[in-house]
Amino acid sequence: MIWQAEGGGLPIGHGAHLGGAATGVLYYLLVIRPLRMRVAERVDFGDVATWRRLIARQGGSEKK
Repeated sequence: MIWQAEGGGLPIGHGAHLGGAATGVLYYLLVIRPLRMRVAERVDFGDVATWRRLIARQGGSEKK
């Protein structure tokens, strides 16, 4: 980045694209992938008991 600011190396756009790509890879590995790996069993969303279990797992319903 310092080389780019001083006019050497690749144009500034290359650094931005590489930084964005690296951020995307880290975001996938650290945030998205663990969320996708968490659900291992098959879920029947047509069942009321399934929805109640999912709501309870997420922190309960918003009762006032």
